[in-house]
Amino acid sequence: MSWGLFDLTRFKKPSNEILRTDVDIFLEDANGFDVIATMREKVPDLPVVAISGMTLLDTASHSSVVCLQKPFRPNDLIGAIEAVLPR
Repeated sequence: MSWGLFDLTRFKKPSNEILRTDVDIFLEDANGFDVIATMREKVPDLPVVAISGMTLLDTASHSSVVCLQKPFRPNDLIGAIEAVLPR
């Protein structure tokens, strides 16, 4: 399954190589939350940085998700990554 430039075939089986993913919530041809749900079917605890230009995102039903609002600076992305990864 592929959405835009992102190929979900690498999520066919769980892998220890995938530490986290960054997902734009509003894609041209898909809903980012659907992308997250599809990835989480194979990697349930996958940490996610959800990126959006919207100010508020409802992530209450999504554990291990940190929201990052566009536009952002590189340090903002680093902070979001650090916040979502297990310590």
